[in-house]
Amino acid sequence: MPRCGDSMQRFPIAIRLYALVALAMIVSVVVVASSLFLANGNLMEERRVKLASINESAISILQHFHGLEQAGSLDRETAQRRALETIRAIRFGADGYVWINDTTPVMIMHPIKPALDGTDLSAIEDSNGKKLFVEFVRVAKQQGNGFVDYTWPKPGSEKPVDKLSNVALFQPWGWVVGNGIYLDDIAAKSRAMLVRESGIAAGGILLMALAALAIIRGVAGPLAQLRTAMARIAEEDFSADVPGTGRGDEIGAMAVSLSQLRDSVGERVDRRLRLVEEQRILVDQEREKSEVDRVRRAESLDAVIEHLGAGLQRLADCNIRMTIDMPFDGEFERLRNDFNSSMAVFQETLEQVLALALEIDDNSQSLSQDSLHLSDRVEKQAVTLEQTASAIEEIAGTIVASSATTAATRSGAQEISRTVMEATDIVHKAVASIERIEKASVEIGKINTVIDEIAFQTNLLALNAGIEAARAGEAGKGFAVVAQEVRELAQRCSEAASEIGGLIGSTRTSVVEGADMVKATGTALGQVRERVVAITDDINTLTAASEEQSTAIREVSAAVQALDGLTQQNSAMAQESTAATQMLARQASELGSLVGRFKLNRRKENRAAGAPVWTEAERMMRLGYRNEGSAAPLKASA
Repeated sequence: MPRCGDSMQRFPIAIRLYALVALAMIVSVVVVASSLFLANGNLMEERRVKLASINESAISILQHFHGLEQAGSLDRETAQRRALETIRAIRFGADGYVWINDTTPVMIMHPIKPALDGTDLSAIEDSNGKKLFVEFVRVAKQQGNGFVDYTWPKPGSEKPVDKLSNVALFQPWGWVVGNGIYLDDIAAKSRAMLVRESGIAAGGILLMALAALAIIRGVAGPLAQLRTAMARIAEEDFSADVPGTGRGDEIGAMAVSLSQLRDSVGERVDRRLRLVEEQRILVDQEREKSEVDRVRRAESLDAVIEHLGAGLQRLADCNIRMTIDMPFDGEFERLRNDFNSSMAVFQETLEQVLALALEIDDNSQSLSQDSLHLSDRVEKQAVTLEQTASAIEEIAGTIVASSATTAATRSGAQEISRTVMEATDIVHKAVASIERIEKASVEIGKINTVIDEIAFQTNLLALNAGIEAARAGEAGKGFAVVAQEVRELAQRCSEAASEIGGLIGSTRTSVVEGADMVKATGTALGQVRERVVAITDDINTLTAASEEQSTAIREVSAAVQALDGLTQQNSAMAQESTAATQMLARQASELGSLVGRFKLNRRKENRAAGAPVWTEAERMMRLGYRNEGSAAPLKASA
């Protein structure tokens, strides 16, 4: 993409200087316009701030009287009336005032047009059709405090002019307080500022234009003269005068450089013309010499082409015994030597190819027989592998059945182990119960001893009571009878306690014996459980071993099957190798037949090298060649 500087270089310097002056003028105009715009904006912002501050003062007055109403010092009607009187007297500027309407909108107080007080203002429009009081109410409700622009006549005039108003909502009384300021003075100030700034800008632009014109004339004129001189020099007019060489500025330096360039180029052109004339003379001499050499080379080339053509014709007739013995001229001698060397290498190569063809024929016959034997052995091996695979599958089935039986045995052993564990738990519980019975027997024995002691004490008491009753005589007979009954009852209790003690003793003995037997049973069950666990571990080991054997057998079976597949592939490859060997033998025979067409002259070298030497007839018989039809008769090598 071309840059701006590159685009400007297409225009003359004068045009670029004029463009620079025009750009400066445009910048000046833009600066003046921006200044006017900013000044106008500042004036409008100043008016807005002034209107907002006046409305804040009016709202403060309303808040004051509303506070008196809230305090009970004034009723609402009196507070509103006094507030209106205070605000009615507010003036600012030459014709500024404050009015109040409600949100209906109905005019509450207008200090300039009292006739509007109490009237519905919703239908009042300005000259542009804007229902301005409806707009006042809308802005006050939505924003609380905002600005509205419209047109309204000045006091003492009916002609509407632009006006900006600030409106604020006083929520407690539902009043909209507004004030405005006319904007015609801003327009007048803007026009005065425009005239002043435009005059300053015009003066500056005029000065820049005059200065630019002087600069352009001082630069563009001499540059045009230099361009004319350069055009004459470019046309090889080295007598052209270069103007401005006496100037002391950059243009003078350019003129001096151009004058020096004119002199230097003139000298170089003269020198080049002399060289061109000398080169022309040398070229004419070389042309004459080259013409003589060309004729001589053409004759030599014709001789070379004739001999090479004869040699190539004999080569096309399959005769490679010949050589080119006549020397060639100059660089063509190398071509003759290369041709003779190529023929010698070609003869040697064909002899080697013929020997290799015979050797390949012999080897291919042996290889064919070996391939047939290999195919037979591979087929036998495939049959053996199939039998092995069948045997391995039977072994795998047996191992799988054994693994299933082992798994069933393991399940039974695990069930027995669980049963023994349950019996062991029952024995432990029985031992605990017997121990609790033994402890209860001991407690019962203690209780029985207490009962025996109580019976003994009761018997003593009854005996003492009988003695005392006997001492009492007749009065104590009834008590003696009771004492006797008590003594007999105590005696029976003592006897019963003795019997219980004996029974408890025998029971404790039986309980101890039973506990010993149960403990012995628990010990035996523990040993049985240990044996069952050991057997289960052995069965698990056996099961794992069976599974490993089954896996190994499956892997062996898969390997044997894979080996069987490879053997089948080897058999197919052996058959393919046999076919390829036979094909190789046929191709070797054909190669020998093709080589036998050439008349070779290398018998002495081959015999010295120890290679077998065959005549054409022997080679043909060796390779199974029959000179019938397409093959031409060959002569024995010299």
